[in-house]
Amino acid sequence: MGKRLFMTISSLTLGRCNMMNTVMKNENGFALIAGLMLLIVLTVIGAFATRSSVIELQIAGNERLATQEFLLADGVWQLGGVWLEKKRFAPDSANPNKSGDDRKFVRNYGGDKDMLNEEFDGNNDGLSQGLPYYYRLKRLKDERVEGYEDNYKDFYYRVDSNANKRVDISTRITKIYKVGY
Repeated sequence: MGKRLFMTISSLTLGRCNMMNTVMKNENGFALIAGLMLLIVLTVIGAFATRSSVIELQIAGNERLATQEFLLADGVWQLGGVWLEKKRFAPDSANPNKSGDDRKFVRNYGGDKDMLNEEFDGNNDGLSQGLPYYYRLKRLKDERVEGYEDNYKDFYYRVDSNANKRVDISTRITKIYKVGY
């Protein structure tokens, strides 16, 4: 009986070992699980990379628009200087045929025109690439110019420019005019 018990225990032990060896040698499911885990990790990485790219594109677009608006506003105040340079006499405002604050605004002076172009929408001048803009001139003061005859005065103007209703630039310019002749 002792031999038989030993053989039974030994065969059970060997049977368990064989069964464990069989399970341990069967790696077909592991490859599938490992592949799925790798696919999940790569999908998460791809989703984060896509989200990051979308945010970067939005930042670049906003930066481009802000730069475009700033450069337009910077160029527009210079238009005020050009407009003023064409005047033979010192104007009090940009649009003498208007009343109130409208006298000080020029959206697009239309080349040689000295008045507000009401139809101007920012698309027809090639400057603004469709962005609305304006500049405003305001005469601040005038004073006699040292070294000139009495009928020459230095006129000081403030020029405010705006692009797309978001970017404002303000500067002061001067011009010497002969007065009283």
